[in-house]
Amino acid sequence: MFDCICVFVIPLLVLVYLVWKLYKSGIFDNIEVRVSDNPPFVNKPLIVYYKHHIGAYKNVGKFMESAKQLMPADVNVFGIYYDNPNVENLLQSVTGVVFGVDGKDLYDESYAEKLKMAGYEKLVLPAVEAAVVATQKNDGFFSFVALAKFTYSKINLFIQVRCPLRLPS
Repeated sequence: MFDCICVFVIPLLVLVYLVWKLYKSGIFDNIEVRVSDNPPFVNKPLIVYYKHHIGAYKNVGKFMESAKQLMPADVNVFGIYYDNPNVENLLQSVTGVVFGVDGKDLYDESYAEKLKMAGYEKLVLPAVEAAVVATQKNDGFFSFVALAKFTYSKINLFIQVRCPLRLPS
């Protein structure tokens, strides 16, 4: 009897846990892509520490985790993806941490020293007045899968339709 229960209950619990993780990751969310004249996070000048990377975007999550390990738990990490992910040759990205907002540091100078020792560079980004925005949950591996498989393609389609590249003739 106990074996019979284990055969059904344990897989059911695993399935429920997996569905819950997928839900928390945002994989079922309908991501809205839009142009915002008040984009979140970048609507004020930011002080960031960043590293430039060349290579597959699938590694960016590891780079973000590395940056996170150098800072307190509440740090905001970011990734900027420069190239079309469908063309994998020499993909460029930047990862880093938001160290200050609107001219005010959020963390002690000792964290800045840690970041510099780890090869991060400081940059002050001016406020952005308008941007293409898509907001998605970030809760681990499945969030990255949702980003790579669904959100990128939505952003790409939005930009192609709304902001097509116009080359000089």
